[in-house]
Amino acid sequence: MGEQRKQGCGDIELLRLAEAYRAAKVVLTASANSLFEHLTAPRSLEELAELAGARRDALEVLLEALIALGLVERKDGRYVNSETAAKYLVRGSSDYLGSWLKHANRNFRRWAELDERVFLRYSEEESREEFLQALDVCARRRAEELAECVDLRGRRSMVDLGGGSGAYAIAFARRYGLEVTVVEHPDTAEVTGRILEERGWKNRVRVVSADFLRDDFGSGYDAALVSNILHFLKEEECMRLLRRVHQRLAEGGVVIVHGFMLDDTPRLQSALFGVHMLVTGRGRVRRLSQVRRWLEQAGFSEIGTRRLSESEVVTGVKE
Repeated sequence: MGEQRKQGCGDIELLRLAEAYRAAKVVLTASANSLFEHLTAPRSLEELAELAGARRDALEVLLEALIALGLVERKDGRYVNSETAAKYLVRGSSDYLGSWLKHANRNFRRWAELDERVFLRYSEEESREEFLQALDVCARRRAEELAECVDLRGRRSMVDLGGGSGAYAIAFARRYGLEVTVVEHPDTAEVTGRILEERGWKNRVRVVSADFLRDDFGSGYDAALVSNILHFLKEEECMRLLRRVHQRLAEGGVVIVHGFMLDDTPRLQSALFGVHMLVTGRGRVRRLSQVRRWLEQAGFSEIGTRRLSESEVVTGVKE
C-alpha cells in the first residue's frame, strides 16, 4: 500500500506552508553562491563579504537567517559553518548535497513563473486595501497575545500609531475598555475606518488621518502602541517618532514597541522577515538592544523586554 495522505491541515500549518519558500530560498542562495565554502574557518563579516563578493549589510541579514536555521554559528563576532553545514554543504564532503541545491536554485525563478504558466489573467498589483487585509491576517492572530502580555488595567486611553486594520486597537479596547485612537497615513486612514466599521468598532475606535512623524495626533494618552513600524523607518525617523511619543504621553504613560526584532540568538521568523525586508527594499528589522537604547534616549525609563510566540515587545514608562 502507498503512503497514506494526511487529510488537510490547520491554519497555522497552512500559513507556514505558504511562507516555506523564504527559508528554502535563503539556503539555496547561500549554497548557490558558495557561502558555506568560505565558512570552513571563522570569518568576520567584512572578511566574508570580500571573499564572497557580497554587499556587507545584505550579507549580514542573510547570515542572521542562516544562524536561525542552524546552518551558521556566530562566535565572538565571527561566523563559521555549523556541523550540519560542514557535513552537507561543503564541497569535498562525502555527504555533499550542494550540487543538487545549486540545481534547485536555478529552477527557483522558473517556479516563480507558475502563475503565468497556468493563468491567463494573473496580476501582481496589490491595492492598499489588499495590503492591509493581508497584514490583518497575521495581526488578528497576534493582537490578543500582545494585549494579554502588556497589562493596561486602570488606564483609559491609548494611541495606536500606524494601526493598519485596527486589529491591535480592537484587542486592547476589548480587553481593557480603553478609548483607542488609531493614527494612520491619509492614504490609508479611509481603509482603516472602513474595516473598523465592517467589524462593528467604528464608534469605539477613533481614526485620525495624520502623518505621525510630522502632524499633531493628540496628547495626554495613557499608552502608545508602536507595532510593526520601526522596521519601515530610517534610524533618525525612529528616534524622532519615539521622542514624539514621549512628548504626547501623560505622566506615567507606557510605550509599547512591538514587532519582529533580533538578538544574539535570532528567532527564525524574525530573521526571515529581515530577509523579506531586504528583498522588498522596504526597511530593516531592528535589534532589541537598539530599540532599548532608543527608548532610553527618548526619555523613557523602566525599559522591559518580552518575547511573544512569534514576535518581540519592548516597553518603557514616561516618568
